[in-house]
Amino acid sequence: MTAVKGHSFVDRIRKTDGKTIRHCKICGFEYASDFLPEDLCEHKYTKSVIQEATCLTEGAVVYECPDCGDIYTETTAALGHDYKSTVIAPTVTDQGYTLHTCSRCGENYKDNFTDPTGGGGSGGSGGSGGSGSSGGSHDSGGFVSSGVPSIDGVNYNWHLIAAMIEKLSPDEKLTVKLNGCTNVPYFVFEALAKSEGIIDLVEGSLITWRIDGEEIDEATDAYFNSTYPAKIDTSSLNGKKEMTFRIIGDTNVPSAFVYTFDKDDAGRVASVYRKNSDGTAEFVERVKVNEDGTAAFNLSQSGDYALMLSNALIGDANNDGMLSLRDCVIILIVLVELETASDPSILDYNGDGVISPRDASTMLYDLAYDNV
Repeated sequence: MTAVKGHSFVDRIRKTDGKTIRHCKICGFEYASDFLPEDLCEHKYTKSVIQEATCLTEGAVVYECPDCGDIYTETTAALGHDYKSTVIAPTVTDQGYTLHTCSRCGENYKDNFTDPTGGGGSGGSGGSGGSGSSGGSHDSGGFVSSGVPSIDGVNYNWHLIAAMIEKLSPDEKLTVKLNGCTNVPYFVFEALAKSEGIIDLVEGSLITWRIDGEEIDEATDAYFNSTYPAKIDTSSLNGKKEMTFRIIGDTNVPSAFVYTFDKDDAGRVASVYRKNSDGTAEFVERVKVNEDGTAAFNLSQSGDYALMLSNALIGDANNDGMLSLRDCVIILIVLVELETASDPSILDYNGDGVISPRDASTMLYDLAYDNV
């Protein structure tokens, strides 16, 4: 009969918690103990990098003592981008800018845009005041023209803002004050397209640019710069002139120009016109002013614009200043082509872009339940 051998322990101190690890050389059994052996291993760790740190991800290093086998792992911090800046001068047709490129990974972005030398406004990010041209300047509305965007009063760079945007749920909105910035880098819109969220870029107290991630097909650097007033003849246009303004440069992404009217104007009709090359004003879009006083126009092209506010109510087919059963009847009469409407867009009561019996039925419902 063979005698049973007892354990033959080798002791080591575990670095992570100071416990003694007793390891049997015969069977491999081991356990942790508060026991402090007299003969401790004086660890001589060797270092092995198992994952290199990058600009955005942490690294990992393993330390192992060859004498006793004690092993532990440490993480190393992400390196962060190492940007080198190059100033690109403007040309007659193209903007100038500062290009920032990471020397490690090649990530880059542009800012500090300047106008082409061929003319146009003098606005650019990082200016001492609101972006603008000699034609006028923004009502600052208390905004700080620092050239650094902010959220809830805290300044952030565009990389951090992009990270916030990527975490948005579909149709969730993030509001960013531009504070004099005019350029927004492409990776912001990459993040927005992924999340399918919405960002409101607040340019001033009255003007906001709204971008919906669902409408972005291709991410690109975007430019948001407007001034007012602009030179456009409004004498032949219907309604009250609210403002004239100039969009300096195409925005490069699908965008809505959101203007804030007085809340008392809710329900009224707002129209926007663009100045043609011959000096005439061409109709662009007509929308209903929302309950909060805002109206959003799909504008992304540079040019001079006029914003007009009509005294008409959406749905007020007989133009008597109020909504009634008569208006519902007129909508139906126009639909069967017994009469024509001088301004058909007024009849689109439910705002779906189509004049249909649903406009009349929706108005009847609202009239019945005092929703107007």
